[in-house]
Amino acid sequence: MTTQHTPGPWRLERAGPCVYVMAGRFCVATTSDERGGGVPPAMDNARLIAAAPEMLAALRLALTALDHDDATRVEIAAYDMVCAAIAKAEGKT
Repeated sequence: MTTQHTPGPWRLERAGPCVYVMAGRFCVATTSDERGGGVPPAMDNARLIAAAPEMLAALRLALTALDHDDATRVEIAAYDMVCAAIAKAEGKT
C-alpha cells in the first residue's frame, strides 16, 4: 500500500491567529494560537507541517545512503530512526 499525500511544496498563509498550510489553492492543515495551555505557537507548528514533503523525500534518500553491510552503530541507529519516521509518515505504525 502506498500512502498518497498532497505534493509539495507547501506554503504558509497567516490570517489572524490562524496559519494555513497551503498546497496550491488547497488547505493541507490549519494551526491556531488560540488554544493556549503551553501549545507551541501556530507558526512553529505550521512551519514543521509545511516542511513535511521535503523531509519525507530527504528521509527516503537518507535510507538509501544508510543501507549498507559495513554500517557503524550510529549508522544502524540512524537507519532504524529513518525507517520508523518513514513508516509513521506512511501510516504504517
